[in-house]
Amino acid sequence: MTPDRRAGRRAGDDPSPPILIPVLESAPEPPSLAQAPRCGARTRSGAPCRSPAVQGRARCRMHGGKGSGAPRGNRNAWKHGAYSGRTLEIARILRATSPAAIRRMLRDEEGARDARDEGPDAEK
Repeated sequence: MTPDRRAGRRAGDDPSPPILIPVLESAPEPPSLAQAPRCGARTRSGAPCRSPAVQGRARCRMHGGKGSGAPRGNRNAWKHGAYSGRTLEIARILRATSPAAIRRMLRDEEGARDARDEGPDAEK
């Protein structure tokens, strides 16, 4: 146990003055950034944000500029194998042209024809 803890003091109760770290002057911005329009957002202290706005937008990256979501064309969701778009399309075509599908279509046609013949205007 440290001597401070034995005396009942905490680390924040230190009577010595805090160590001041000198703030270095930042380098001037490049001319292209210095002339860029600034973000229109306000910081939590109420001061305007000093970051340059994303090109074509009114806000910087931190305050809602261009997001970092999926790239255009949704390449992140590209599927391959049995569930690819091409494979599913082929499966649909095969299902639509299979002998069972043709029989189903003929059966539906006959049922529709019979329903027309047995309608309210049918002869008795």
